[in-house]
Amino acid sequence: MEGWQALARARSVWALAAGALVFSGLSLVAELPLREPGRFNLTTLALIDQLLVLLLVCVQITTVRPAGPSPWWPCAPEVAVLGRALGMVALCAVLTGALVGLQYLAVAAIDDLEARVFTQQVGERLDGHYFILWAGLVVYTAVLLAWGTTLRLLLRPGLTLLTLMVLVFSGYALPRLGESVAGLAPLVAAIPDLGSLAPVQLVESRDWNARVALYGLAHAAMAWLLGAVALRAFWDRGRAVDSAPGPT
Repeated sequence: MEGWQALARARSVWALAAGALVFSGLSLVAELPLREPGRFNLTTLALIDQLLVLLLVCVQITTVRPAGPSPWWPCAPEVAVLGRALGMVALCAVLTGALVGLQYLAVAAIDDLEARVFTQQVGERLDGHYFILWAGLVVYTAVLLAWGTTLRLLLRPGLTLLTLMVLVFSGYALPRLGESVAGLAPLVAAIPDLGSLAPVQLVESRDWNARVALYGLAHAAMAWLLGAVALRAFWDRGRAVDSAPGPT
């Protein structure tokens, strides 16, 4: 609950969610030519939600202070990092779930839940793709929050934001490059493959499966483990300083 409350206290979180809802409504009512039935709105809403997740992680970096290690902590620092992480992911899961639910109802209200080309009378129903969108958002959020938390433990907020942006852009490009250049594969293994995890990619390619979800969650766990190890090192250092004998 501590992680949930730490992120929920930021007013900008709720402002971003409201903004995503407003943009969703505008995208549904905008009269654009050559809109592909069904898939245009699904892809547009996925892009809005994906941007919302990225902005939520930026809010987490700038407004949620990392826990200060202290010898009198009632739990181990690893437990504290994990608890806060689960709380923040849970809040984002509820927030994005409510948003995707409202988006689904709005799309159903305008009867645009069937994907078809303009020459077809009957196409593919997209109801399940909105659930895929939400599930992909949760995994995508977990990965970015994991890196945001770990980087914030090691760096100042401004440098953390810059590093996260570099990680996000490289997470789309470098894994593709690692597939084509074998020598780079070990170097990019620690970078999340955001091209495969991105919600927009999932709803466009319909390539959601257990392998993608497990990869994302395993990568998030790895990043949080790195943060827990760093926090343990800081905590041990602080305890050593507190227990050192003072000047006589």
